[in-house]
Parts: sequence; structure tokens; C-alpha cells
Amino acid sequence: RQVAKRLMEGLTTANRHVQKLAHGIMPVQIDAEGLCSALSELALEADTHENVTCRFDCSRPLVVHDSGTATHLYRIAQEALNNSLRHGQAKEIGLSLSKDNEVLTLSVIDNGIGFDPDAQRRNGAASEGMGLRIMRYRAGIIGGVLDIERNKSGGTTVRCTVGF
Repeated sequence: RQVAKRLMEGLTTANRHVQKLAHGIMPVQIDAEGLCSALSELALEADTHENVTCRFDCSRPLVVHDSGTATHLYRIAQEALNNSLRHGQAKEIGLSLSKDNEVLTLSVIDNGIGFDPDAQRRNGAASEGMGLRIMRYRAGIIGGVLDIERNKSGGTTVRCTVGF
């Protein structure tokens, strides 16, 4: 019975992971006007994890110029947030979207164990994980720049800036 119980628990966990994976790769389009709402929901979902606080800040309603850009920004935020939880072991995560002049900035800041982009550069692109490569690719598609830096107080900041 114990073996069957552990097997059922394992299958339930695997099923949950497969559902999350499928949800993450589905080609969902984010409406250009709905990016703030979608990011807010993403933060709320992360906030339900045990011992994790996630907040979203968008000081004023922002409209991204097209749904393709909105979708790529959402997916970058989603991957950065997942990395904060999975690899960074973060307990506090801040997600923000802001516009200054003609530049839109998406930021994901966590208090996790940190990520060393300098070590990543020294080891070369081959040592980059798939998620990081995809975030860089998505930023490039929309004419943006992805910056990743280790915070002085610990943790990591992922920032994507897009001019429009």
C-alpha cells in the first residue's frame, strides 16, 4: 500500500509538472492592452507558492504597441519568475513594468541565491541554459535588450528594455 501511495503521489506531481509545462509553451497571445493584467495574474500565481511573496507594480496603465511584443514580454517575465523560484530559491520577487519616455522596461527582481552573469560570460554561450537563451532570443525579436545582474544584497535582477 505504501508503494502504491508513493506511486500515486509521484504521478500526481508529474501530472502537475506536465500541465505547467504545457501551459508555459502554449502559443497564447497576450492582448497589447492586457499585458499589465496578465503580469498581475502571473505575480498572483507565484504568490500562492508556500513561503514566497511576489508583487507586481505597474504605476500607470501601459499599452504595448502590439500583441506580439506583449506576448514576448510576458514570456520573458514568466521564465525569469520561474528561474527565481526554481533555481534562485527566492522568497521575495518583484515584477514591474514601467515606461520612461520612449522606453518600456520589464523587471523581475528577487532575493534568491543569485546568478553570476560574469561567470556565465567567462564560460561562454554554451553554458547558458535554454531558458536564458530563449529570453535573450525573445528580447531580440522585439528589438529589446535583456540584462541580467547579480544584486549587491543578493538575488538577481532580470531587465528587458524595449524602445517604441
